[in-house]
Formats: sequence, C-alpha cells, structure tokens
Amino acid sequence: LMDATATIEGNSILSTAPGTGAMDGYPAGHGIHVQTSTDVICRGNQIDGAQHAGISFLWVLRGQILENTVRATGFGDGGAWGFGDGIQVVGADGEVRVEGNLLGQHDRCGLLADQSQVWAVDNEIAANEYALVVQNDGQLLADDNHVQDNLVDETVAYDDSVLQVF
Repeated sequence: LMDATATIEGNSILSTAPGTGAMDGYPAGHGIHVQTSTDVICRGNQIDGAQHAGISFLWVLRGQILENTVRATGFGDGGAWGFGDGIQVVGADGEVRVEGNLLGQHDRCGLLADQSQVWAVDNEIAANEYALVVQNDGQLLADDNHVQDNLVDETVAYDDSVLQVF
C-alpha cells in the first residue's frame, strides 16, 4: 500500500559524491529520494552536488516538487540511469507537479519524466546536457518554463511518450 505521506522542506544538502569531504566513507546517492508514497511535498530545498539525482520520486502517487534549487548532479557518470538528473519522476501513478524550481549544471537533464505524468510549470532550466526528457510512456505537460544554455534546449521524447508544451 502507498499510504505514507511526506513533507520535505527547507533542507540544504551539499555533495553526496564520494571523495568530496562531506560524505567520505558513506555511499553516494540522491540528494532527496522518496519511494512508494502518496501526497508528497518537496519544497524549498537546496541540493548541490548529488551523485545520482538531486530529487528523485519513485512510485509516488501524487506529489509536488516546488521552489527547490538543484545544481550539479552526476559527476561524469556518463548519463547512466539515475545519474545526473536534477529532478527525476519515475513510475508515478498520479500527477506530479514540478513548479518554480531552479535546475542547472546536471550531467544529463534538468527534469526527467519516466513512466509518469508530470506537469512542469515555471522552472528555470539551464546549463544541462538536456533540458527536459520524457520516456517510457511518460507524459510531460510543460508550461512557461525558462530553458536556456543546455546542450539540447528542446524537450526530448522517447518511445510512446506524450509531450505537450504550452
């Protein structure tokens, strides 16, 4: 059952990469990772230097990712799954709203919608390999995002994914 709820707010998470000092001796990972939960709110956090994704929602039923600053994920891991995304939403069973976030300097993409329905509104997405990626039958509804200086500024849709830009 997906009955756990969470509010994650106002945290500062600096570097989860091995060899950077802050996390030496601990396994590398996501800045914030939420799995198998309902009605999750992730707001006002600062994540800088996560080795995997800055914010990861996996199998979340309804959620909001609001007003976070997420920078510099991936550390040259070549875009392997789970590495180098600012925000990734994977396998969500309900809509996840991603709004008002600052996403920059990621090895792969600012925002990934994978097997999920994501509504992305008014995010600043800059200096990533890709701005927005939707894949594996995901749905990405993008409205009024500010996208610039990515290697690929256009949204990339793979497989039978649905993309709507307003």
